[in-house]
Amino acid sequence: MIPTLVQANGDFCSSKEIRKRTEDTIDIEECQLEIEAQLQRFIEITGKKPDYLEGHAVFSNNFFIALKNTAKKHDLFYVMPGLDKEWEEENKIYGFGFPKFDERGLYDPKLYMEENYKKYKDKECGVAIFHPGYLDQYILNVSSYTIIRPMETEYLCNQDTKEWIQKNNIELVDFRQYKK
Repeated sequence: MIPTLVQANGDFCSSKEIRKRTEDTIDIEECQLEIEAQLQRFIEITGKKPDYLEGHAVFSNNFFIALKNTAKKHDLFYVMPGLDKEWEEENKIYGFGFPKFDERGLYDPKLYMEENYKKYKDKECGVAIFHPGYLDQYILNVSSYTIIRPMETEYLCNQDTKEWIQKNNIELVDFRQYKK
């Protein structure tokens, strides 16, 4: 068990719980053990290493250190768009940042993309992070992104979105094209 990452019942602390902490209580070595275990499980399931490691939802400097150490150890691309300006300048990849939520905790993905596109269209690469998907009970219990996930799925799969991407000559790329 990794005490600084789990609750008394053994369940992982949610990113929401970790963000509420007034001090960074994550132990770097414990966190690296957990990241290593998850990395090995990923390799077992997929038969390959992931293309990159990132952890935008967990606002813990100690977590980021552990993630970066693990990425370096396994020669994986460590990505931090939107959270680390130095990383962005070094890699020429700029994160759109977090959307502005309304009083219901929702936002308009189309407006988010259009506004950020205007700000970042002259950059080599801009990254928008989405969490598309359908929900199971676990996600409903632990995530603050419940209504947002299917909403983003709809937006990303919408024909209007595809046409907007084409109209603006946006090239869709992935981190494999940027790993140094």
